[in-house]
Amino acid sequence: MWPLTSGGQPMTVAMHDAPIKDLAWIQEMNLLAIKSLDKTLKYWDTRLSNPVHTQQLPERCYSMTVRNPLMVEETADRNLIELDPCKRGNG
Repeated sequence: MWPLTSGGQPMTVAMHDAPIKDLAWIQEMNLLAIKSLDKTLKYWDTRLSNPVHTQQLPERCYSMTVRNPLMVEETADRNLIELDPCKRGNG
């Protein structure tokens, strides 16, 4: 993450065990949702060094769309997963 207005130094706000495929800012919760080929969806408060929640996925996730209050993900096994980010883990 690079602070654009302050000209500050770049900083790492999230880590995964495999390449990151997509990310989305969930404004209503002030969280960054990041999905990865490591079969996880992690929710990050960018002020903290650890995710606030990790959702294990059944397969690698290839695409993600967020429209409050739902998130839809397409996985490698040709499934769609519908999640409610406000109820993290209760898809």
